[in-house]
Amino acid sequence: LKVFLAPEFYWRGSKGAYRINPALENISSPVVSSIVQLLSHPRFKHWLFVPGTVVAAQEADARYVEMSKRPFENVSYYNFAAVHIGGTRQTFVQFKHFISGIDFLQAQPEQNRAIAAPPGLSEKFCKKHPDSNGCIYKRMPARLLAELGFKNH
Repeated sequence: LKVFLAPEFYWRGSKGAYRINPALENISSPVVSSIVQLLSHPRFKHWLFVPGTVVAAQEADARYVEMSKRPFENVSYYNFAAVHIGGTRQTFVQFKHFISGIDFLQAQPEQNRAIAAPPGLSEKFCKKHPDSNGCIYKRMPARLLAELGFKNH
């Protein structure tokens, strides 16, 4: 088995996390499709590919922001790696389990560059709305995977 592993934060923008929006979907989806097609070639049969981690951000669920009474936490962050089994069309997405303050840069350098701790699933709101962007840190919602081009992986 041969392994290709790109560095952590390989897919992180110069100002931190990539903003998840329709423009990113238009770029990300074809890129993911092209990479999967390339790595599915039989010559990569005995390879495992982890092409770096992706750091992305998405506007948080408005219900979470209202409940938390912390409007500065209106963005949810994601850090994940795609894992592709060479010579096949199998791609898995592994989400980073432990979020650290260095994972996400803020666009305003005059502010503290560390993000607040995630609310966690123990919060009353998260128990009621477990799929809210403001609550998910250990798995990615299916709708977000689809937006980024991983709907068939």
